[in-house]
Amino acid sequence: MTLAVVVAALSAPAYADSDHASRVTQSHAKDDHGSKEEKALQALASATDALSGEGSQDASMALLEVQQTKADLPAAEQDRAEQLMLRPSDSGTAPAPEISYGTQTDEIDCTAHFCVHWVRTGKHMPDLTDSDNDEVPDYVELVESVMENVWAREVGDLRYRRPLSDGAKDNPVGEGRTGLLDVYLGDTGASQVYGYANIDEFTTRAAGFLVLDNDFADFSGDPTESLKVTAAHEFFHTVQFAYATNEDPWFMESTATFMEERVYDEINDNRQYLRYSSLARPAQSLDADGGAWYGNWIFFEHLGNRFGTDVVRQVWYRARTASVTSTGALDAELRARSTSLAAAFVRFSADNTMPDKAYEEGAAYPNTAIAGTWHLDTATRTTRWRTFWLKHLASRSYNITPGTGMGANWQVRIEITAPSYAARAHVVLHLTNGSVVQRPVALNSEGQATRRFVFDKNIVSRVTLTLANGSARYRCWSGTQFSCEGTPLDEGRGFKYRATSQRG
Repeated sequence: MTLAVVVAALSAPAYADSDHASRVTQSHAKDDHGSKEEKALQALASATDALSGEGSQDASMALLEVQQTKADLPAAEQDRAEQLMLRPSDSGTAPAPEISYGTQTDEIDCTAHFCVHWVRTGKHMPDLTDSDNDEVPDYVELVESVMENVWAREVGDLRYRRPLSDGAKDNPVGEGRTGLLDVYLGDTGASQVYGYANIDEFTTRAAGFLVLDNDFADFSGDPTESLKVTAAHEFFHTVQFAYATNEDPWFMESTATFMEERVYDEINDNRQYLRYSSLARPAQSLDADGGAWYGNWIFFEHLGNRFGTDVVRQVWYRARTASVTSTGALDAELRARSTSLAAAFVRFSADNTMPDKAYEEGAAYPNTAIAGTWHLDTATRTTRWRTFWLKHLASRSYNITPGTGMGANWQVRIEITAPSYAARAHVVLHLTNGSVVQRPVALNSEGQATRRFVFDKNIVSRVTLTLANGSARYRCWSGTQFSCEGTPLDEGRGFKYRATSQRG
């Protein structure tokens, strides 16, 4: 993870007409936005910036993109790309900003699943305090303990795939076990990088390694807590590499941030990203880039709350081949559970209007942006027709409140006209006793619906209408940051609604 990503957030396959678009590697993708060489050069520049703390892209995703595109680089730049891919212990003279131990011989200590590497001199040296005099510094032992806990939770309890084995690569002399994941400690914090995951070479599934900061002292917050959530996040990238290395970045980052919550629920570091998520910014697409990559862990939290924690693992299992993208895998898994991505998305959007009720820790979450509030009484009986447009995988919510004269036998009639494809509607009745009633609104084949709801102000304090564009259709490989780098086929669709109070 890179602190600069958060700062920046502040400031055509045959499947194109289907939600189940194919995921292919960039080297075989249609080149709509510049040449392959230009894309490869941009990827190289982005990775260099990410590792120096100057870019807006996550270091792990930036390095992965270099791996995917380095064959398209000019010969003069390929050496530079190879340098970015080096492990810190690799010999050579790789220049800054990447972490390199240079000519120093690294110390190595191995546990059941990891080998932790460090040096005893220079800027990449951790605190060498060794309270038990076992020649392994206390900080290294802390990293080992954290990493084993992360493994036990993600691979053991949650049953995700274990990272692929790199054989005995970079094992210490005499260590004959294979498949130990290497963790290198270095001063990544000097560039405001918490840590990153990388792979030695690009294949559709690959073994990975981790580089973590050597003290986390350059960041605000408790250093041990920063280590823990970074370990949970970056380790999950190596788990992802065991499913697919060429998956959509938004999906990789959102689920890695979601894993922070699953492993270290008590730390809550990932709440800082919610301000960039679809919870706080519902008119933004779910697979938008920037800070939303991190903030939309909340979508997977919502899925887990509704369908069980195994749902995210099953989505990753479906995404393991080149036949489906992240959104295709999501839709397929949800259809196997008698719903769909569009239906799950509108329920997510509706629940986000009341996070204190929808999430266990929701009282601490930001409120969603309500697009408008209408107050209906005997003098003002209708909102009249209201029109707006929605991006793909985006929503708007409106509050309708009963006023003077809205007593027994009064109802609110809600009429909707929406796109015929993937539009969804949902109503939440907020009762005066503090409870809520969920009401999905089925649209007909033309995207229309009319429904009536109780509007007695003694019973209902407000009615919240949520309308969503649940489309996940793309013309893939257009060079965007959305799923399959695609251009959304249902962007900016028009919606209309009207609410009218009437006697029952």
